[in-house]
Amino acid sequence: TKVVAPFDAYVSNVTVDEGRLVNPNDHIARLSDASSYEIRFNLSDSEYGSLLSTQSDIVGQPVYALWKIGNKELPFEGKVKYVGATIDTSIRGVDVIANVTSVGTAPIRGGAFVEVVMQGNTFDNVASLPEDALFIDNKNGEIVYVITNNRLESRPVKSVMRAGGRVLISDGITQGEKVLTTRFEEIADGVLVNVP
Repeated sequence: TKVVAPFDAYVSNVTVDEGRLVNPNDHIARLSDASSYEIRFNLSDSEYGSLLSTQSDIVGQPVYALWKIGNKELPFEGKVKYVGATIDTSIRGVDVIANVTSVGTAPIRGGAFVEVVMQGNTFDNVASLPEDALFIDNKNGEIVYVITNNRLESRPVKSVMRAGGRVLISDGITQGEKVLTTRFEEIADGVLVNVP
């Protein structure tokens, strides 16, 4: 008897040999669809929250994946298929699964590690600062320290996103102002600082 899959596939986990008798419920192999793949990646709480701050869902969003193999880079395109039901506390993020169908004749196989790029929100008129520049004050909430005449001055600010060790500030500072980015114990209003 010849068994033929109804789609092009890669065969793995073969459990039978030629000539062996099989029953209707026997698993004989695992088939992986050769025309599409699922890519599983993780978004941190803040990245996921930032995406949801301007839209109700990310399902259907475009995803770009890059598989680096040797000295070649093979790009793939897809869309977010679904988002995990819970936030994984061990990685402080949510699982996202994207379906990639632009595989073509690429030799990619299941289990390959790919770099995933997903378009985030666009913010206008924001300052990108290291997270260490942002302080929490019991009275004013989020603050930064600007440097005026070599002295620190606390300034309430509004952050709109944190990612990759950076924080985006939308209100509270103006272009050209110097902001303290190095923490030290004596930080307070009026403290004299040396600006290189």
